[in-house]
This record gives sequence, structure tokens and C-alpha cells, in this order.
Amino acid sequence: MNAQIPRDRTQVGTSPPAVSQFADGTPDAVRLDGVAKAFGSFVAVRDVNLSLRKGSLTSLLGPSGCGKTTLLRLIAGLETASRGEIAINGRSVGNVAIHKRNIGLVFQNYALFPHKTVAENIGFGLKYRGVAKAEMAAKIKRALDVVRLPGMEERYPNQLSGGQQQRIALARAVVFEPDVLLLDEPLSALDANLRDNMRVEIKLIQKALGLTTILVTHDQQEALAMSDEIVVMNQGVVQQIGDPKSVYRFPRNRFVAGFLGQANICGCEVLESAADTSGQWRVRLDNGTELWAVPGGETRQMPVRAGDRADVVIRGSDMKLSVSEPRDAALPGNRLAGSIVDSSYLGDDTQYVVDVGGTNFKLSQRTSREDGAGAGDLLRPGTRVFITVARDACAILGVS
Repeated sequence: MNAQIPRDRTQVGTSPPAVSQFADGTPDAVRLDGVAKAFGSFVAVRDVNLSLRKGSLTSLLGPSGCGKTTLLRLIAGLETASRGEIAINGRSVGNVAIHKRNIGLVFQNYALFPHKTVAENIGFGLKYRGVAKAEMAAKIKRALDVVRLPGMEERYPNQLSGGQQQRIALARAVVFEPDVLLLDEPLSALDANLRDNMRVEIKLIQKALGLTTILVTHDQQEALAMSDEIVVMNQGVVQQIGDPKSVYRFPRNRFVAGFLGQANICGCEVLESAADTSGQWRVRLDNGTELWAVPGGETRQMPVRAGDRADVVIRGSDMKLSVSEPRDAALPGNRLAGSIVDSSYLGDDTQYVVDVGGTNFKLSQRTSREDGAGAGDLLRPGTRVFITVARDACAILGVS
């Protein structure tokens, strides 16, 4: 018997029921309406509503235990929802077995048969679909061409590199032309350089085939680089849905801001609004520092009043560091003074921790050859520095 899960519409990120098509008339490829899953008394997924555009790549992003893998398994048919409806291409699949859902799956560990050749691995699903041998051979060859591994039919998995094995797993998942491709942490077993290359490869293959794809990942950079849309999850609840830029630049809440990218989050009191129509508000951080900020959140529109308690979020990449105090007071932007606490040379970037009024801010500066930037050129702890950050790069969240 399915577990009974109480509905909780007060949860952050609970969205209205998904619709059957988008505003431009494009039908959805995958739709989830009020989907929930419980394992005994533990609720892994709560009231998820999603509508995914055909041909898009959507990332389910969040920390371990947030429910993203459970949601993927529900779509695949590896788990049964405790409540709600899942539809693929307009057809409800709640009672449809996994092998009848026409879904391609790529797992974290590739799941290749070690005793079978590449051709036998790729053709495994075709064999059980009753595809004739000649047609199967043609499809396998075409799939290998797609993943740029032609002529590999007779090799065995132990004769392939990790990246090649991942491509074979991808070829096996797309060879029968699935309606939806599901990727469960497909790059986590690869080293950093190969992972970066495979991000590009998977994205190019997905776009070339026009496959509706859902990617499960805990890697923020992976989600930002690959996705048309990101679904941020925490504790089984969808926190925010949007394209990478909107989710990164305009996080809905403190969790999204802190999880996606480098963010400095400070408690504050709202003091007053600007006299002009800019929508800016002067706030006082808990350490006494005052600056100007704008309402943030997914819609960038929220009621803000003088005296409110709130959080201010500032991305480290928006903070510009200088050892010289800015002289032109007419230039817009917030100006903060502090001292270096720590510095890390990361090649293309240098990361600093700066103490401003007793609060540590993390920020990144692009390393340039002209600066002679190297490990020996890092600003030392105790160096007095100045930070400039645009007013509209400071977002007010969580007003109370």
C-alpha cells in the first residue's frame, strides 16, 4: 500500500500543477503533477510539479538526499509514486512497466556487461525489442558514429577508457530512439579534465538528436554548463525552477543562493528606500556595514519595508577588489573596506577571503598575465583592500 503523505503547500518552491503545454503552444515531453514518494515515514519527494519542454535538457540539482535521484527513478519506473501523476508525451505512465516506457538510462557506473562486446552491449535493448539483425547492425553503427567511436563493435569494456565506456553507455541508451533520456550522475566517475570534455560531448549529442533529457547531478558547474533549465531541490521539495542564468543571478531563497555558486549571505535590517525610482533599499548588515541593495528572488518583486529583517546575497564574482581606495565618489556602487584573511591561486582565478567589519566575504578575481599573477603575487593576509560592488548585484532575500 502506498504511504499516505500529508500535503504541505507552505513548502518553499511548491509550484502550481504543471500544464499540458507551454505558452507558445509547444507540448510538454514530461509532466509531473503533485508527485510524491515516501519510504515508510520518510518523505523523499513531496508534491513536485514539473513540465519539461520537448528536446530540452533539464538538470535536477541538489545535495545528497534531496530527492533528485528518487525523482529520476520515479520517471523511469524504477520506483512507484505514492501520489501524483507522471506523463510522457501526454500518456500517463503510472501503471506502465519500465521496459514499456521507451526511456533511455545512463547510470553512474555505466552498467556495461563485461563479457559482451561493444556491439552486444549497445544492441542489448534492440534484441529484446525484436529488431532484425541487419537493422540492429545498422542502428549500432549509427549509434557509434553519434558518440564518435566508429569501428569499436568488437572490443570489450575492459579494453576501453572510462570516457569511452561512458560513450558506449550513452550509445546503448539512445540506439532505440527513446522518448526521454535519463542521466544519473553520468560524469561523477571521470577525472576533472575528462568530465569537462564529456559535458560538451553529451550536450552536443543531446542537441543533435533532439532528445528530451533529464540529468541528475550535485555538481553546480555541470548543471550551469549543460542545462536549458535547472530544478533545484532540497529535502524532497523543489526550491526553484528556471534557466541557468535566472537561477544563478536571481535565487528565490537563501538555500538556492548558497548552493548554486559562490555567495556571501548576510543578515540585515532594511533602513530606507532610495528617493528615486530605482527600487533600491539601504540596508544595515548585522556587522554594522551599510550598503544599497535591490529586492531579489525569482520574480525580483517582493514587498520590502523599512524595519524588515532580511538576508542580503552578494556573489563573489560581482565584488571587485583593489588595493587603492576608489577616488571618484560619483561612481555608482557600494564601497567596502577590509583586509585580506586568506588567498588561493586557482590558475585562471584567484580567490580571496576579506574581513569587512568582522564578517568574512569570499570573492574571486580573474587572473591576468598583465598583473603578473602567480602564487608569489597573492595579496598577503593583513593587506588593506577596498571592494566595489554594484548596488543591483546585492539582492535582498527572505524578508520578514
